[in-house]
Amino acid sequence: MAHTESQIMQVPAGEETRQPVSEDNPLSVIIENAVLPPLQSPATVTTEWVVVPGIVAGAAYATGEQMGGLFRIDTQCTGGVVVGVLVVDLDKEQLAFDVLLFSDRVTLAADNAAATLADNQQLLFRGHVSVALGDYAALSDNAVATVRNVGLGFSAPRGYLWASCVTRGVPNYTTARDLAVALVILPDARA
Repeated sequence: MAHTESQIMQVPAGEETRQPVSEDNPLSVIIENAVLPPLQSPATVTTEWVVVPGIVAGAAYATGEQMGGLFRIDTQCTGGVVVGVLVVDLDKEQLAFDVLLFSDRVTLAADNAAATLADNQQLLFRGHVSVALGDYAALSDNAVATVRNVGLGFSAPRGYLWASCVTRGVPNYTTARDLAVALVILPDARA
């Protein structure tokens, strides 16, 4: 069977003949209804890992409960888009939970209590990312998770966001340092 090479052809506007795509005749692509980062935008950055503080070892959590306390994530920029969330689960619980993001410090429910936020602090909420069971990769003794294609815009005038975790399962962590979170961010080129 003979091998034939394919060639991409285009019909330039106002012309009737096809021309091969080449360095001298580049293919124009129009993307409609898409949100794309500016071309001059720097590459994504991954924040430092933050161990979720305040998780009580051996606590029997129920779904919808506060999991640990409030923690600060240094964004390394004053605004941008959260494009992903990374999780390290040293206890291999692999359960769903939400990461709630805030622009400033908020008062949370106590660890292992029903998650709540005071009405006067609701406007500090910047969005949430759900970590699902399908986001995890199980390893022999622990697990890691990656949430992709988040697309959550944020502003962080001080260069950091505050975060908390709300369980959507029933984890029971062996030690207080079993869960860590990091954000993958596309910094705003204007920030």
